[in-house]
Amino acid sequence: MWQEIERTYLPWYHYGELSAQSSGRLWQMKQHIYNLPFYYIDYTLALTGALQLWRKSQANHELALSDYVQLCGRGGTLPFSGLLESAGLLSPFSEGCFKSVIADARSYLL
Repeated sequence: MWQEIERTYLPWYHYGELSAQSSGRLWQMKQHIYNLPFYYIDYTLALTGALQLWRKSQANHELALSDYVQLCGRGGTLPFSGLLESAGLLSPFSEGCFKSVIADARSYLL
C-alpha cells in the first residue's frame, strides 16, 4: 500500500538498490508510528470531522462556516463525540461514517 501511495503522490522517489525503501518499508522509518501511535489516529478523527464540514460547505458555505466557528467555541467543553454531535457531524466511530466521507472526497477528486 505504501508503494502504491508513493507511486501516485511521489513518483520522483527512486531508491535504487536500497532494499528496505524499494520494497515499501520506508514507512517503518516514521518513528512517531511507534513512539506516538495515537498521532495518526488523532489526525484521522479530526480529518473525518473536517471532511464532513467540507461536505456541508459544498451545499451551504455560510452555514458550514458558522457551524465551524461555533464548534471551535465549544472546544474543551465537551468530549470529542459531543463536540461532533453539537455541530451535526457524525462520529468517526459511527457505522458508515468513513465510507461516506471517503466517497465524497473521492468523487470530488476524481
